[in-house]
Amino acid sequence: MTQLRINGKKACIKCGVWKKENVLNFSKRKSYKYGLINICRDCSNKRQNEYNRKNENLKEYRREYAKRYNKENKEKIAAKAKTKRAFMNEKEKEELKKKRNKWRKENDYDRKYYALNKKKIKKYYRKYLAKLGIEEVRRRQRIYNKTHSEKVKNKN
Repeated sequence: MTQLRINGKKACIKCGVWKKENVLNFSKRKSYKYGLINICRDCSNKRQNEYNRKNENLKEYRREYAKRYNKENKEKIAAKAKTKRAFMNEKEKEELKKKRNKWRKENDYDRKYYALNKKKIKKYYRKYLAKLGIEEVRRRQRIYNKTHSEKVKNKN
């Protein structure tokens, strides 16, 4: 058998591409020797997408199940995400952030989310401002106006 792991890099057994051995490129699995599976995330995602295309009738069932599960296990999910980020080094966190931001830009996520949740966001913002107090809000506005003077001038 050929070696699949050299100097912090690992080869995917599906595509054969060598990638940096971390949780961004390979999923975790405790039962594997080094704690990561042998198929890269890209190949794993392709395989999952093919399966989903073949079994579209399961899509709605999964969506409903996921909503129900997420609602019932909010604390558990938050704790799991926190521990996952705790084991990442700063470089991996930055890579993850870049990847997330790229996806958000490509899918126009922020604008769509705002359009769907406009009332909810405004309600939350009002509550937040009330909690801060008018003096704190004005203080922050003054700081923003000083640091972003060009933006403020162009807006007016």
